[in-house]
Amino acid sequence: MRGKKALSNVTASLTLQIVTSLAGFIIPKLLISAYGSSINGLIASIKSFMYYLNLVETGIGTSTIVALYSPLALKDKGAINGILAAAQRFYNHAGVLLTGLIVVLATVYPHIVKHSVSASTASLMVIIIGVSSLSHYFLMGKNRVLLTADQRSFVISLNQAAAVILSTTACVFLILFRVHIVVIQGVITIIYTAQAITLTLYVRKNYPFLEKCVAPSSGAGDKRWDAMLHQLGFVLTSNSPIVLITIICGLSEVSVYAVYYMIIAAVTMLISSCSNGMTAGFGELIMKENTDRVEKAFASYEHLFFIILTWVYTCTAILYIPFINVYVQGFKDANYFRPSFVILMVITGFLYCMRFPYLTMVNAAGKFKETRVGAIIEPCIIISAGTVFANLFGVQGILVAMGIASLYRTVDLAIYFSRHIGRRSVGVIIAKVALNATCAVMAGLPFIVGFVLVKASDLKLWCIYAGLVAIWTLGIVLIGNYLFYRLVTVQCVLRLTNIISKRSF
Repeated sequence: MRGKKALSNVTASLTLQIVTSLAGFIIPKLLISAYGSSINGLIASIKSFMYYLNLVETGIGTSTIVALYSPLALKDKGAINGILAAAQRFYNHAGVLLTGLIVVLATVYPHIVKHSVSASTASLMVIIIGVSSLSHYFLMGKNRVLLTADQRSFVISLNQAAAVILSTTACVFLILFRVHIVVIQGVITIIYTAQAITLTLYVRKNYPFLEKCVAPSSGAGDKRWDAMLHQLGFVLTSNSPIVLITIICGLSEVSVYAVYYMIIAAVTMLISSCSNGMTAGFGELIMKENTDRVEKAFASYEHLFFIILTWVYTCTAILYIPFINVYVQGFKDANYFRPSFVILMVITGFLYCMRFPYLTMVNAAGKFKETRVGAIIEPCIIISAGTVFANLFGVQGILVAMGIASLYRTVDLAIYFSRHIGRRSVGVIIAKVALNATCAVMAGLPFIVGFVLVKASDLKLWCIYAGLVAIWTLGIVLIGNYLFYRLVTVQCVLRLTNIISKRSF
């Protein structure tokens, strides 16, 4: 059952990421064509600032999920109600604080971008995007953590995917009719608020034992402050680049960065789908102190993850520039041809994604306190080095800082996992990385030396090339892993077969 839930969660998460990625490709292109790079940069910039404001929520969700593992496994309804009541209290307080911060940002932000858009447009966009965030606090917060801890995150993913489809459809329609951007964002906010209401109704129907009036317990807050530092680090890491570009380089450069980064963001989301549905399952095994099953399950998970990571990022490296050449056709108000972005973003993205298996286990085990230092050092590297490098080299300097920070944090998590959770040598991880890096080079060699060229004049032709590159790359990666890790490769195939056939994890 655990394996089946994990498969459902991963599949739903993958569906959400595909839908989100497609929307991320469609909307910016239409926005830039209809309203210009400044408006596209405005939206990307405000969302990054909003992520900072959302730091008021840090730690609530993660600590509550960990606190719920045990009572859910034991079916302790009283404990579940108490923990969720405490979580909702935290979310309510955070929502009130966020409301005040949104008002402050709506007042200050127009002065930051006064040379690019009107003050009224900037202020209204901040408020409308902020309202969308508030629905998470007051309507959806505790429901998300309950479903995630109960290994039903597939419900959240499918619900959100439906909202993305609806909002994208509405957005495309409104852009074609050149409706004011404030109105468009308002419609999107209404759709996402409806999504929060729908999820609430689902939880009420499927968890009838939940009570509205119950005394909050302290279980949800035991690890909150340590988890908060992790989430603080994640938010700063994810959004500092755009904030730095906004302040130092301007909204047009934000738009260029956003166009290039949307590809890496989509790839990262696809890769993370392989981890999103696994944390709760590993958390349950760790809670039951089933060490042997944890180690066997993780060995297969890690091996399969590296195969997918290598396959996807090798394809990305080969197909990145041809896609950009097709995507930016007709964009004339900014320089969108930046080959250097491609190299730096692929390296940074790969280094960032390598951490996912080890981060999954850290989260599942609730080891937030033990790994909190690294979570803070990573964004500090980006902000400090990024500020210096951005003034010297522009956006490329920020990308270099991101690569250094990603390498540090990935190594930090891998070492902690090997010493305290996985009980095995770091050399095992290095060997896997070396093998898959070799497979990536071998798969990309015909394209590196120019023996095979990928030149696409339109999206249809690019998709054909992408399919051929994907088949070629997957074959090389699978053969390499089978030759050097035959047993675990076969075990991965058998485990997937068992899960799909409804056998246990």
